[in-house]
Amino acid sequence: MIGTEDLNIHLYDRTTLMSTINMKSKIMGMYLGKFGREDGCLITTTVEGSIEARILSRRWKYKEVQEEGDGALIVPKKTKIFVEMMNREKDKYLKIHDIFVNDLDLIKFELARSFKNTSQTESINNSTERFEIDVEVLGVGPDFILNILLTNYENETK
Repeated sequence: MIGTEDLNIHLYDRTTLMSTINMKSKIMGMYLGKFGREDGCLITTTVEGSIEARILSRRWKYKEVQEEGDGALIVPKKTKIFVEMMNREKDKYLKIHDIFVNDLDLIKFELARSFKNTSQTESINNSTERFEIDVEVLGVGPDFILNILLTNYENETK
């Protein structure tokens, strides 16, 4: 399975393209497998944060799609460095996950401390500013997006 920039999901059988599924928005993550009692489910998460579950028909037959050229997917050989890194990640997956969670908690802590310092500085100036902060994390693993929305309500009319 490969999600492409042009909002498609290509389903491959080894190196042969078997089917294409069109999506409505960009895909961030995919899972094909058992969901509940259904064996053939495609779960996708989008960049906008929505989750889509598609149940593939039990009678659905994959048919080979003819493309320009031979339709083969070119997969490079695994290098020694890649294999070593993959084995290291397999052996130390808990430590890698703990580091990720710790770094995420550190970001939240620094954000809270900055917000507290800002609030204390403003209270010294006898200001009655009101702030609202929203934090959203999109994605997991080494690549994720952290959206921080800080809203100042002081300029609202009373």
